[in-house]
Formats: sequence, C-alpha cells, structure tokens
Amino acid sequence: MISRMNQLGIKGSELVRQLGTSRSSVSHWQTGQVIPSSENLLKLSKALRCNAWWLESGAGVPEGNVELELGLSLRGKASLISWVQVGK
Repeated sequence: MISRMNQLGIKGSELVRQLGTSRSSVSHWQTGQVIPSSENLLKLSKALRCNAWWLESGAGVPEGNVELELGLSLRGKASLISWVQVGK
C-alpha cells in the first residue's frame, strides 16, 4: 500500500478524504496492524488505482487484471454454480 501511494504521490490525508475514513484507520492499514474491511478495500483499490487482490495479498502486479489472474489459478478447481442452482 505504501509503495503504491508513493508511486502515485498520494498522502495518507488524501486517502482519509477520498475514503471518508479516519487518519488512524489509514495509518493502521499502512502498518499492517489492521486489514481494511472489504468495503474499504474496494474504496482503497479505487483510490490507489490498483486491484484489491494485489492490495490484500501482494501477489501479482498492482494494475493486473485480478479476474484473469484468479481465473488462471483457479481453473478446474472452483465451481461457478452449485447443483442447487442447476436444479438438481
């Protein structure tokens, strides 16, 4: 998160303003003391112009297409629909 902020020249105070959260929340996210909620993670990914998967895991590249990355790694391992949805 900090490296992405540095790349974009975004300060913590700017994230506070954009996300509508507290300075202490942003500070805790930066230090890794607290993981943002899924709602804040999505807001954060938008503000930092990167995918949420990269922010949460550090895997891949910030601008990578998370759907493609996950699709390739999960191919054949995860059901897209359940049998209940199919009608069985």
